[in-house]
Amino acid sequence: MRTTIRAAGALFGFLLAASGCVRFNPLYGGPDYDFRGQSTPWEMGKKFKGSLDPKGSDAWAKAVRFELAQPGDLKLLVKPSNSAVQLNVDIYSSGKVPIASTEKEAKKELVVQDLQPDTYFVRVYESWRSGEETSFELTSIFKPKDPDHAQGPFKTQAGARELAADKGRVEDSVDYSTGHRTAWWKITMAGQGGLQIKFENNGNKIDAFLTTPEGGAPAPIDATVGFKKDDIPAGDYFVKVEAHDAGDAGKYELKTTYKQGDVCKNGGENCAFSGALELKKPTDNKKSDVDYTKGKAYQWFMLKFAANEKGKLTINAKAEGRGAKIAFGLLRKEDDEPEVINKTLTKDVTEPGEYYIKVAANEPGEHGKFVLQTIFQPANFITGEIREIGSPCHLVVGAGANQGVRSGAACTVVNSQGQVIDSCMVDSVFPNLSRVKPMGSCSKIPKNGSVQISQ
Repeated sequence: MRTTIRAAGALFGFLLAASGCVRFNPLYGGPDYDFRGQSTPWEMGKKFKGSLDPKGSDAWAKAVRFELAQPGDLKLLVKPSNSAVQLNVDIYSSGKVPIASTEKEAKKELVVQDLQPDTYFVRVYESWRSGEETSFELTSIFKPKDPDHAQGPFKTQAGARELAADKGRVEDSVDYSTGHRTAWWKITMAGQGGLQIKFENNGNKIDAFLTTPEGGAPAPIDATVGFKKDDIPAGDYFVKVEAHDAGDAGKYELKTTYKQGDVCKNGGENCAFSGALELKKPTDNKKSDVDYTKGKAYQWFMLKFAANEKGKLTINAKAEGRGAKIAFGLLRKEDDEPEVINKTLTKDVTEPGEYYIKVAANEPGEHGKFVLQTIFQPANFITGEIREIGSPCHLVVGAGANQGVRSGAACTVVNSQGQVIDSCMVDSVFPNLSRVKPMGSCSKIPKNGSVQISQ
């Protein structure tokens, strides 16, 4: 009896010792694996490459851990190199039970929705009883609740970064899963003309769209042909680059080319030198505007003098409105260097021919309304002192028919220093007096002034 018991005990001890290395022993419950303590740090979006060999030293499971900073949905995929091996994936948070597993799923693809910020552990494993040697790749696709949570202010049109309209070039990247889904760029066209945009997505799932100053739905920019138009208005154009869905990411490049358009497209005939508008003598007044951006950069005016017309030409030029920036110049030929008109310019007319006045918005962004006045004082005139300023506005001057004044003659109102105040016309003539009608208001005419009447 003792011999029998002793033999049975020896057999049980042998089986117990053997159970540590023989996997098929029914008394063996499987090897332990500390997936938290033995986990490897993992960066989301990158592939993790591992190997399993239950028969060797690589064991039957591998684990990685990662930090999730934003809430969202997660998809995990594992691909073994050995097609005969079936791998499973578990994901844990702080508990002992996995929050999701593929073990009972036919499709070995793990999808976990609405994960919250935390530390997570992923375990890739196969059967410890019948496992085979294999390497594997673990990949993840994360879809954050806010796919722009890590992007800067340029995730919106209001925060768009500047991209030069001509010879502009930028390289950047977008990544849906890491919170860098959207990037906006602003292209400012100071004047109308041609714009070309080339978009290179390097084969990545990245899209680009163009928003014009007129608004409307953004237009796709083809990654092959880009965008090109030869005549579009000035303004701010916006390019939106976007990773379409979770897992979409990569580098991209934008290039721009700009061609200056017709700066006189909307300026009318007298935007060109050849269409200069002739001004009346002895006086004329014009109000208009120029705007480089809107295709009306210039306004040309012209005064023509005959051989017998000699005298003094006064030009008053004024830009109106806040921020108006306009240049005024006087010249005889189109390619002359303009003589700058700084509010007022007085010029002696001694030769016949044309005098041109150029009103210009010379650079992108320059624009404004203006008032232009010209007054011509002939060299031969009759001077009459102002005797009376009447209402409605008229002047009575001390020169009439006996002094050679004729009805309808042009005249000029000057102050006591001979400076021009206004132009006028003789309305009625008496023997030694004349009635004169100024072109402007009588409130600006001094009582001690005089009138110069053309002969």
